[in-house]
Amino acid sequence: MAHPTSMRLSSVTERQLKDLAERYGNQTTALTVAIDRLWRDVMNSEVSAREYVGFDQTIRGGDTTEEELAACRAVGMVNGTGGLFECIDRYQERAPDGWRVTYTDATHDWHPAVPTFPNAASEPILLGFVRVHAEDPHYPIWIYKTKA
Repeated sequence: MAHPTSMRLSSVTERQLKDLAERYGNQTTALTVAIDRLWRDVMNSEVSAREYVGFDQTIRGGDTTEEELAACRAVGMVNGTGGLFECIDRYQERAPDGWRVTYTDATHDWHPAVPTFPNAASEPILLGFVRVHAEDPHYPIWIYKTKA
């Protein structure tokens, strides 16, 4: 639930907010986007895994190849609630040949440790999370290139 708030802004920040509000439609959306991006930047400095960020369509947290980025973009960022295996199947259908979409154990951690998959030819990339029920812990969803 949204709550009204007030803050003191410098004239420079007010001008910046006005410019962003014109781009994003209103001040609330502009602030939401700005805070989300700052939060992601700060949180990503603590990430142990490479993570695909669908909003920016980039992979953060380490070096990446064009092939990895193309595979992530084809599948898209994962954020959902529903049947885990149905979600995996749906995302796997989008994956390029030779790429596998899978999950690891449910967790409350937004920065899961990088798993090791025996048939992986690349380091896994975190695509996002799936919850079976809204109140459940989430399952990290990963993509990696398989060995030939």
